[in-house]
Order: sequence, then structure tokens, then C-alpha cells
Amino acid sequence: MSTAFEELAGLLARLRGLFAGLDPHEDALTAAVSGLREWWGLPGLAVYRTAGPESDRARVTCLAAVGSLAHLPLDRAIGTDQLHGAIIGVQGRFLDGLVLPTDSSPEQRDLAGVVGLALDNELQGRATEQSLQERVKELWTLREVQVAIQEDRSLDELVHRIVRILPSGLQFPRAARAELEVDQRRSTAGADGAFADHVEVAVPVGGRTTGRLRLGYVEGGAALIPEERELARAVTEALTTHLERRAAKAALSSSERRRQQVMEAVPFTMFSVDQDRVVEMLAVDEDVPIDDPAGQRFALRRWDDPAAPRLSEAIEQAFAGEGLREEFAWRGGYWDVWLEPVRSAEGEVDGVLGMVADATARRRSRELEARLAALVDSANLAIVGMDIDGIITSWNQGAVHLFGWSAEEAIGRDITLIDTHEPDAVPVRHPEREMRAGRLRDSYVETHRRARDGREIPVGVSLAFIRDADGRDVGLSATYQDLSAQVRATDALAASEQQFRLIADNAQDVIYRLDVRDQPRLEYLNAAAETLLGFPRDRLLRDRRLIVEQTHPEDRQSALGSVVEPEGGTFVSRWQREDGRWIVIEDRRTVLMERGQPVTVIGIARDITDQQEAVERTREELAQERRIAEELRELDEMKTAFLSAVSHELRTPLTSVLGFAETARRYVVQTDPDLVHYLERLLANAKRLQVLMDDLLDVDRLSRSEVTPRLQEVDLADLARRSVRSREAPTHWFHLDLAPVTLPLDQVMIDRVIDNLVRNAGRHTPEGSNVWVRVTPTDDGAHLIVEDDGPGVAPSDRDRIFDPFQQGRGVSMQASPGTGIGLSLVRRFVEAHGGCVHLDERPGGGARFTIELPRTTTATTDGSGDDSDRRRGVDQHPSPPASTG
Repeated sequence: MSTAFEELAGLLARLRGLFAGLDPHEDALTAAVSGLREWWGLPGLAVYRTAGPESDRARVTCLAAVGSLAHLPLDRAIGTDQLHGAIIGVQGRFLDGLVLPTDSSPEQRDLAGVVGLALDNELQGRATEQSLQERVKELWTLREVQVAIQEDRSLDELVHRIVRILPSGLQFPRAARAELEVDQRRSTAGADGAFADHVEVAVPVGGRTTGRLRLGYVEGGAALIPEERELARAVTEALTTHLERRAAKAALSSSERRRQQVMEAVPFTMFSVDQDRVVEMLAVDEDVPIDDPAGQRFALRRWDDPAAPRLSEAIEQAFAGEGLREEFAWRGGYWDVWLEPVRSAEGEVDGVLGMVADATARRRSRELEARLAALVDSANLAIVGMDIDGIITSWNQGAVHLFGWSAEEAIGRDITLIDTHEPDAVPVRHPEREMRAGRLRDSYVETHRRARDGREIPVGVSLAFIRDADGRDVGLSATYQDLSAQVRATDALAASEQQFRLIADNAQDVIYRLDVRDQPRLEYLNAAAETLLGFPRDRLLRDRRLIVEQTHPEDRQSALGSVVEPEGGTFVSRWQREDGRWIVIEDRRTVLMERGQPVTVIGIARDITDQQEAVERTREELAQERRIAEELRELDEMKTAFLSAVSHELRTPLTSVLGFAETARRYVVQTDPDLVHYLERLLANAKRLQVLMDDLLDVDRLSRSEVTPRLQEVDLADLARRSVRSREAPTHWFHLDLAPVTLPLDQVMIDRVIDNLVRNAGRHTPEGSNVWVRVTPTDDGAHLIVEDDGPGVAPSDRDRIFDPFQQGRGVSMQASPGTGIGLSLVRRFVEAHGGCVHLDERPGGGARFTIELPRTTTATTDGSGDDSDRRRGVDQHPSPPASTG
């Protein structure tokens, strides 16, 4: 056993030495097998390799000897009695193994397994190292490409440079080939021959494909790995970004050239005056009447123009700190003159900036007026002067406010002081340097600059050369405008638009935006439109005629003809869906105005078909109810006419009956007792009939609000006492507790209220029952309470018992149960006085009626409450007995 271990140790030591001497790109597996054949004495040792995962059993390459390949079916290489194998390892693309002859000893097979593990570890480590090296190579290649892009080469040079860089970024540069074509500029580099394996990536610019990149290996080379394909895509993305920036820059340059041409066509003269009154002509227009005796338009000279004394005086005022904007009548014309003092960092005036322009030019061109006003206000901007090498020579107060450095701190330092930290933050990082080098053709650039506190400030930079008397460039003037507000406004607008779309896309109603500046055109339509309108959203946005065609012909004028009315509004129209169904749409519109003209309509539309149908049903129901109400009114009028007629027709004979019966009763009172009894019953029933007729007429008049109380000051206690005592043949015990109180009352109405309540108590309680009548003053009036110890009123009857012709459901114990009118009159009489009545259960049993009447004055006690008269039916004690009986 020790011999086997020693042999194994020796073999492993030799393998380590072999691996240490190999180049990283040499085939370690083949070298190891060759060495093992020699050291181990096994010429039949072989290695197999599959081109796929372990489960791929299609083909196997068997290396029977170093350098010789034999393609054998898998069943002849593994899994037979002829060969024995030991798997070395499974990597990303290969499955490797050792193959021994069948006559190998068990020890050799075990050793082969251990050797296989050692080879597996070595191959895995070499693969990892090689992968890292390849990744570093790819990153280096991508960096070289980015550097070439940033060098701002011509397109031809850039294409050739990228093609020469790319092959070196692949694993096997000698077998690699690159082809790049951009805008009909084509270049190739690397190995010759046709591609065996390659990747092809399009180069899109501005939404169209302008070229293609092909990268791969020629025939006889390796296969591309995923990292190499990703390298091709990364290079293409960087190139696309650069080409899009070039295109944007070219467009900006073209725009600036057009702007410069406009500037050259506009007549104005611009000059500056220093403290020595030396004038420098910054821009000269031939038509502006400023004399220049030397004939040198940009030469420094003394200001000496006798034709302009007012201008000379105004310049002196400007040096005194007073700016000027005035229209001069000068040499037969009118000229606008702007003068602005230019202050140093200390606030001292060290120069004057002036401009003269034909006044008519401003009237002809609104755009020129805005630009001239911007030039006048430029003293409030950040103005930085620098020499030809980029050293800061002037730094105005606007620069102090914008960037944070004082003039003392900034002057003498390089203009890179305000450079951004991020090299790719803006398209043009060094516009000042590019301008001095002649590589920047645009005098206005939007970029970013760094403030003292580290903030990145978006600015617009206007650049102009400063020239000496000989016209040579001696410096550069840069004017910086803070664009932070514009950027914030743009960001806020984008955020608002995003929020609007988020809300709109999740809304149940249709939300749309309509551009009405020319022909009405849908700009936006949310997803709910497809559900509501029944058409695909893209068709609704694309087909203008669809909106008109699907709107009901009768609604087109009202719904579509008023789409741009400034006040907006709500419009209802009928819409036919694609499935043929008609729906009703409510459209609420808001019109956005610009300079008094409508530009955008924002609307919200919803389906109100169900609501419209409900409205129609409601309208029909209301019409039906009106018809029923009219029929009821007619019936009520018939009832009123009937009551009036019946009352009139019955009152005359009833009066005769009462009169004759009363007369007969007086004459026969002593002669025939039986006849007297019959006459008294006749009188009682006739009076009862008369009361019933009065009640019916009162209910009708009160329901039509034809009865108004005739108020007078009445002692409620005295009225209650007289009303109770007026009852004849009482069958109940009455207990009075009456506190004097004077109120404005209709005596007849309240008397009938008390009478009805007392009669109601007597009618619905057994004979001998107790009835209590109380009058109690309150802070705002008085309470009249009538209660009994009878069976009471069921809770379910307490609300309805005050309605006309309604009675409790219990069986009355009186012979005459009543008509159900009395309590209705009680409530109506009380409400006519501004009071109220309610029914409760009396503690201990029975019913309690409480009447609340409003107070005006309280009378003093007249002594009537002390009446000690007691008889059956009237009891003046102030409180009820403790028990009922």
C-alpha cells in the first residue's frame, strides 16, 4: 500500500511541475495525459471530451494519443467492457474524463480516480484564471474604444480605429476578425477569411440603422463565448451614443449658423468704454451713425464725436452709476441707445457697456427686441473674462452669486475651476477650451458648471473672443446664465406628465387630451377608452373621422361643434360602439388658453347610459305621481264640496230638531217623566251630531289652512277648570292640579282641545277610573297634561292615533267608541298655536297626553286654585292619588 501512495505522490508532484511550466493557453489536459503515459507506463491511457453537458451522449472525441483525434460513438468509448473511465470534471462547455484499458489493475483505476481529481482542480483553476484574463482584456478593449470616441476624430478615423482595436479583445486575436460599416464608411481588421462564428450588431442612429458591426473568428478558429458577444454589443452602444451626440451637435451647429446669419443681418452697434474713456467697438453696423476717424472698426480710440454731445454726457452719467435706455433723435433718424455701468467685484464702475440700434428694427422684429433686452441685462449675468490660455482675468458679481467664489479667489486661476467632476456629464465639458482651440463653432452651449459648494449647475454659456487693436484674439468672454429654473420646470413638467398618465391610465373614466391649435387632433387617450367606446385605442387616435361618424347625427353639432369654446363645459351625446350598441356619454371639458387662443382641451368622459335610463324612469314615475296627485286633489275637492253640502243640508233640520225638542222638554217636564227622558236623549244625540258635523268641517278647514287662531290672553288653568266642570253626568274621578298661567290662546280651540282629551279619557277607560288634568308653567310656556289609569294605548298606535279617523286597535269599553276625529283636531289646534302634543305611557299604567304651548306672560294666582269644592267628577287636590282605582 505504501508503494502505491509513494507512486501516487510522485505522479502528483510531476503533474504539478508539468503544470507550472505550461503556458496559460496550452492544453493542460493533453500535456498531462502525455506525461502520464510515460511516467505511469500505460500507453493505452486516453482522455475523452464531450462538446456538451454530461447528458449529451451524441458524440465523443477520444484522444487516443497526443495530437491524434478519433471520433467514436459514445457506446464505444464509455460504458463497455473494453474501457474504464474516470470523470475529471464538468465545466461550462466540456465533460472530460480519463479512459483506461480493461486490463488495468484495481490500483491503477484507483490512482486514475485520484489523478482525475487533481486534474479537475487544476483545470478548474486554469479556467477561472483564463476567464478573468479574458474579462480584463474585454474591459481594456472597451476602454480603448471609449477613448477613441472621446478624441473627437473624424468618422473615417473613428471607424478605422475601432476596427483595429476590437480583435485584440478576443481570446484568440490571431484568428479574430472585425468589420465595421457606418454611413457607407467601411473598414476591416484582423485575420483574413470568411467567418466561422461571429456576432452581427446593428448601429442605430436617430431611429434608423446606419451601419453594422461584425466580430468573430474565421474558419479554423474557436467559437465565440458569451462575453465576446457582449463586448460587441457594448462597443456598438458606445458608438451609437457618440454618433447620436455628433448628430445633435451638427443640428445645433446648423441652428447656430442660422442664428448668426440673422444676427449679421440685424443692424446694431455694440461698444464698451473703459475708465480712460477709450472705446472698443465690439460690433459695428454700417448704418449706425457713430464716427470712426481712423476707419478702424475695432481699434481702441478716444471718444470724440461732436455730433453726439448727449451720448457723451450719457456715458459720463453711466460712469457715475446711472444706466440709460433712451431713444435719441440723431442725424435725421431715431436710435435706441442702451448704456449700462459695468462694476468690479468691489462694486466700483470700471466701464460702460453700450449699444446703439435703429429703433425701427425693434418694431420690425420681436425676436430682435428680446435679444437686445437680454444684452442690456447681461450685467446681471455671470460674466467671466479669461486670457487666451484660459486664466481668469475678470469675475463679475453675477459670477460670485452663481458660482460662490469671490473675485479675489477666482482671478488668476484656470477656468477649469468651474469644471464638472463627471467627464461624461454633458456633451461639451470644456466649451471655453474648445472655443479657444477652434473646435467649437457654436458660440452658445448648454452645459454644466460646478459651484464652490460642489453643486452641478446647468448653465447656458455665450462665448465671444476679445481682440486687440490689430484684430488678434487676446482672450475670451464667457457669459453664464443659470438654467436651474428651466431644468426644474422641465423636470416638473415631465413628472406632472408622468403622474397625469399614471392617474389617467388607471382611471375608470375616459381621459383624453386634444390639440386644437390647427385641426383638432387627439394627443392622448387612456386605456379606459377601449372599454367604454368599444374601439381599439390606436384606431381612435389615428382615425379622425371615427369620432364624428360614431357620434349620433343629432348630437354632433352640440358635442363636437363647441369643442374649443373657451369656457369648456359639460356635454351629453350618444355614441355607437363597434358592436352596434348605443351608449350615452357625459363629456366634461376644460380648455387651456395661450395668448387668448385655445390650444389644448382636456376632457373626462363617462358612460351615463344607466343614469339616463334611471332619469327617464324617474320622469315617468313623477308624471304618474302627478296624475295620481291630481286625481287625489279632485277627490279632495269633491269631499270638501260633499261635506259642505251635507253640513248645510243637515244643519237646518238639525237646528229645528234641537229647537222643537228643547221646547217640548220645557212644556212636558212635570206631566210625563218618561217623555222627558226620551226628549233629553233626543237633545243629547242631536247635540252630539252637531258636534260631529263641526268636527268634520274643522278637520277639513285645518287641512286647507283656512283656520287662524284668534288669540287673546287667557288663563289656561281657569279654562281647564271650566271645561272639566261642564261635563254632565260624570262617571269618572277627575283630579285637577292647575297652576295659573296666562297665554295668548284661542279660547274656543283650547276649550275643544281639553274637552276632546277629557272625553277621550272617559270613553276609553272603565267607569270609576281616575283622570288627572294638570296645568304646569314652564320657562317658555306651559304644559297641559291629561292622563288616566285605564288600559293605555299600544306603542304601535301612538303615532297613528292623531291621524283623522284613526283609533286604537283595542276594544272600547263605552257604548260609543267615537269617530277618530277628536285627537286629530287636538293636534291641529295645538299646532295652530305653535305648540305640540305627544302621547306617552303613564307610570303605573294608562295614557298620558302632554300639550306644550308657547308662553308670553304669566298671570298671578287668582285664588281659584284653592276651591275646595269636591264632587263626583271634580277633585281640586294638587296631586293625584298614590294608587288608581
